Amino acid sequence: FPMILVLISVLRIHLFLWTLSGLLFLGVLIWLYVWLHAIIEFTPISITSSDKTVYFFDTQVVTQKIIMDDPALITRLEVPWYPPTVDTPVTVEMRRYGKLVSRWHINDIGDGSSKVLSLVFPTPQYIDGRLDISFIALKIDREHLAVAPRLFLEPLDESFSLGNYRIGDEEKGGDIQMRLIAQEERVDVFKQAFIQDPIRSIARVLAWCVGLSLVATLP
Repeated sequence: FPMILVLISVLRIHLFLWTLSGLLFLGVLIWLYVWLHAIIEFTPISITSSDKTVYFFDTQVVTQKIIMDDPALITRLEVPWYPPTVDTPVTVEMRRYGKLVSRWHINDIGDGSSKVLSLVFPTPQYIDGRLDISFIALKIDREHLAVAPRLFLEPLDESFSLGNYRIGDEEKGGDIQMRLIAQEERVDVFKQAFIQDPIRSIARVLAWCVGLSLVATLP
């Protein structure tokens, strides 16, 4: 009779441990699923600049052309700039193959220091192909450049090869500093990594499977 009680106790302990191990394994699977499908940000387009700047005003609209080979779900555009130091409207337009994608109206008044202009899409949009991003300040003329807004310029065209800026219709050889911020699920990042380097990706998946197997075989 005592041996039976001991056996029952051992079986209960093993059942408890197996249940605990199963719950732990299930928890790891749930965590992995949530982690893989979490939304992360990345930067499909990043253009740096030198310390040079370019004004935009009523007769000088500055436009950056960007060619995006791969579509991305864009959430916002970040542009370092010197805002106008007077109360004057500024407009930024993004066009894709000439068709208006979004228009932002900015009413920032600067203090003479550089800021980062964050242009947020009301709803993230999948964008690719040719983009033209124009900066417009129609209420400031050439006589008042001291208060006009400025953009950071990379004049040597070394930062970004898939595009260039222009003033009006005159093509220039450099670029305007800016970043396009996009979002995607982390699982999409791994899909892209698998396409680019399948051997390394398979090795990583096998390592994860071994780790999950060890968790599942815990006593």
